[in-house]
Order: sequence, then structure tokens, then C-alpha cells
Amino acid sequence: MDDHRQASSSEEHPAERLAQGEFTAVDRCECGSLQLHVGALTLRMSPRALAELADTLNHALLSHCGKKQDSAEPRALAIGPQRRGEA
Repeated sequence: MDDHRQASSSEEHPAERLAQGEFTAVDRCECGSLQLHVGALTLRMSPRALAELADTLNHALLSHCGKKQDSAEPRALAIGPQRRGEA
């Protein structure tokens, strides 16, 4: 059962910010769920579900860009900020 169904405010389930971008953020709730914030939308999910979502979105970006990815290889971030020293 979802611990958040009874929650009326975020104070009842405080969260720790794990990552934040310009349009998105991910928090970890003390109950163990992860909260993905995209604009006004918040999705609560298990770490495994978030990992699958990230993998699926990355695959979609690779496909959209016309890049083929061997399914046996781990998927790398298709589009995103580059680190120093990367072209």
C-alpha cells in the first residue's frame, strides 16, 4: 500500500533532494520511494521503476537521434550536459 495516500502535506513525509535540473528534480522520501518532479507533475516510484524509466527515456532519445544501440551494451546518456574535457 502506498504510504502517501494518507499524507496531506510534504511535512508528513520529508524528502531529500538527490538531483535537480532546470525543469526536473528527484527526491528520496524517508519511506524509500523516489519522487520525480517534472514541472507541476510529481511521480512517486521505486528506485527500480525510476531506473527503468531513465533507461527507456534514454533509449527513446537515442532512437529519435537516429543512433543505434546494441541491446547488450549498457546505454549511455544520449543527450545532456557534457563534462569538462568532452567534445
